[in-house]
Amino acid sequence: MGLLWNKASDAWLGIPAFTAKDRKASFAELVAQNLLIEVIVEGLTVPLYLLTKDQHFLDAVLTTEHFKPRLEFIAPLDPLLWDRQLVRELFDFDYKWEIYTPVNQRRFGHYVLPILYGTQFIGRIELKNKRQEGHLELTNYWLEAGINLTAALKGELNSTLKQMAEFNGCLTWDSFN
Repeated sequence: MGLLWNKASDAWLGIPAFTAKDRKASFAELVAQNLLIEVIVEGLTVPLYLLTKDQHFLDAVLTTEHFKPRLEFIAPLDPLLWDRQLVRELFDFDYKWEIYTPVNQRRFGHYVLPILYGTQFIGRIELKNKRQEGHLELTNYWLEAGINLTAALKGELNSTLKQMAEFNGCLTWDSFN
């Protein structure tokens, strides 16, 4: 999961009868045993927690001077998205997987992927794998407010579309022109 807070979350699904009191006690015990460390994130009112054994990842991020942003399409069930409230707080990005949302209530599409570029969610993309044709179709996309589709961003999106097409066994794919 990476960073997680001690609040109600979909990250706890599948743990029967895990009450807030149990969660608080578990976090306290794990911190006392030095298995979890508390991380203070600017702009958040509550601490986040990280496995102590993963602190080297945090240290690497905090000490890396030359961070080359990477563009990724994030799967709707990726653990990064499990806690939508935390995603909203950290990234100012509101995401809902609309596959079970009635068509007339959808804001985007039934299987829309968030677009993560560097440390920012910059939009959403809807793709369709046309297996019979071996083609990955770019059905639609939505960029967040303030994000412009520059030539550089088109290049990053097209590179990621190519990777997605190849991953899905598609020989052709749509691109941003």
